[in-house]
Amino acid sequence: MTIFLYRDIARSLQDTLVFGMFLCHTNVLVTANGPAYWGRLNTEWRLCNDGKLQSPIDIDPKHLLFDPTLKKLSIEGYQINGLLVNSGNDLSIDVDDDGPLGMAFYSGPVCYRYKVKYIKIHFGINDYTGSEHRIAGNEFPAEIQLLAYNAELYGNYTQAEMNAHGLMNVAVFAELGNISNRFLESFKVPLEKVRFKGEEVRVNHLPLGKLMPQTKHYVTYEGSQTQPGCHETVTWVIMNRPVYITKDLLHDLRQLNQGGRENPIMLMKNNKRPLMPVRRLLDGAFCITPMT
Repeated sequence: MTIFLYRDIARSLQDTLVFGMFLCHTNVLVTANGPAYWGRLNTEWRLCNDGKLQSPIDIDPKHLLFDPTLKKLSIEGYQINGLLVNSGNDLSIDVDDDGPLGMAFYSGPVCYRYKVKYIKIHFGINDYTGSEHRIAGNEFPAEIQLLAYNAELYGNYTQAEMNAHGLMNVAVFAELGNISNRFLESFKVPLEKVRFKGEEVRVNHLPLGKLMPQTKHYVTYEGSQTQPGCHETVTWVIMNRPVYITKDLLHDLRQLNQGGRENPIMLMKNNKRPLMPVRRLLDGAFCITPMT
């Protein structure tokens, strides 16, 4: 049986109820080059099909296990500079490695300092589906992921992603609200400049620290990247409260195109990997932080 560890079971279940989540059944279009075929398209991506610790997953609160040894996740830095990029597959921010600004995570479930390198936003075809992870089968309209690499052991993200303790992914759910989270609102205007695949725009002084919800609670587990090559070197931290996103901003995100300006293909919707089987058999595979 899979065992989850977490901070405070009663508090977590209560938070799950007040999030206002919706249970949705989404038809995922599977093509010959879609997620189901990643491991067969490239031998370096074989873990996408054969891995045992693949992400994302459906987290069942009934299987969460309280771990009193977990610490609060600590954050270093507040603002970032980088490139907002439409890759055709997703919308991401490539955070500058050099310069005076940046953000890193330490403590919590990890023993090293992890420097944020990429920020990815996953969203769906409507206002009720879009997050990669689910809680007891329930989805959120969006999931923002902060991909960070172990800056103490490795020189860059590419090196870290293929090695033990290499990556950390801090995921924040977004729920519908009347006002978007300040960080999400900060790149609404630049979205107009990355409407098509391959377009990018410089973004500076984004208040990434404002994305983090006001909670000390999180669920953590060992998993994988949710894009090729699906390396199983990721410590996931799922924050236990959502931030807010407006219908208007979700609509703007769904206007992004998977093709170039000269050859638009289709709008970028459901840019998320399907759920992966939960195959973890070790005690302590999933944990939630203690009350402090």
